[in-house]
Amino acid sequence: TRAEPWKALLAAVLLVTVPVVAGLGIKLLAEQPRIAEARRRELRAEASHWEQRGIQSLLIKDTESDVVVDRLRQIRGQDPDNLSVLACLLSLLGQQRASEAEAELARAPALLDRHRGLQLFQQRLREARPFFADAEVAELIGSHDRLDLLLAILSRILETRDTLVVDSLVAIRPALDL
Repeated sequence: TRAEPWKALLAAVLLVTVPVVAGLGIKLLAEQPRIAEARRRELRAEASHWEQRGIQSLLIKDTESDVVVDRLRQIRGQDPDNLSVLACLLSLLGQQRASEAEAELARAPALLDRHRGLQLFQQRLREARPFFADAEVAELIGSHDRLDLLLAILSRILETRDTLVVDSLVAIRPALDL
């Protein structure tokens, strides 16, 4: 029979290619945990950035809060266990968009059952109160639950912001009455 060089070439290519592809596949599988951890770190860093933007929006009643809310929602979709993002998102929504905050709570019934802060936040929304009462803050701080603490802190930030505005207006009122 005649020698068929293409078969020999194909066999040589396969002898080289298959082990290389298999090796790359094994390397990728071995690196998967490291890649996943890097993605989690990136998501945490991004979440932290947008949480800071959210808190800034709370402090200064930022007009860009819609962008912050949208981004926090996206991050929440990627990392639903991030309680900091949830607390920030709810606090932003609770200021002007109570129905959207209620909808966020409705999407997390298990969290609502587990966290007293979310239960009190839901009650606060239903009563149209801008922040927690002193007794509620004391209860949340005493719980040592991270989400409860975050909600209490953010409520106090809002209360301080609004109190400072009112105090400033009271202080300059005599000048306005002239």
